[in-house]
Amino acid sequence: MPVLEEIFNTFITAVSGRLEVLFVLAVIDLFLATFIAIVKKEFKLEKLPEFLISDGVPIVGWLAAELLLAIPPYFITEGFVLPVLGYVVYATVFAKIAGSILGSIASTGVLTQALYRIGVNRTPSG
Repeated sequence: MPVLEEIFNTFITAVSGRLEVLFVLAVIDLFLATFIAIVKKEFKLEKLPEFLISDGVPIVGWLAAELLLAIPPYFITEGFVLPVLGYVVYATVFAKIAGSILGSIASTGVLTQALYRIGVNRTPSG
């Protein structure tokens, strides 16, 4: 059991701060896209689970990558490049959710030209 405790403690330490950031971003994304859909009178309750999956699955994928990183080094072959994996996956998930938030903002017409210049679509992803 000490190995499982070590894996669990390493995992919790690794994800503790960043999980909250992704959760807050996902909630902001959800509320912003829902608010915009309601204002535009395009809100459909059937799309809500689809939207939650679009943010939830990448977060679960990042958690899985972090769980791989929590495996003690003596179980991993030498030269295996895992430490970078967690940061790359986290940055990708962060960018995906932040891009969705910016896309929602762009769909309102606020900062449209500035966001379009940096490559943000004019339509929300949710």
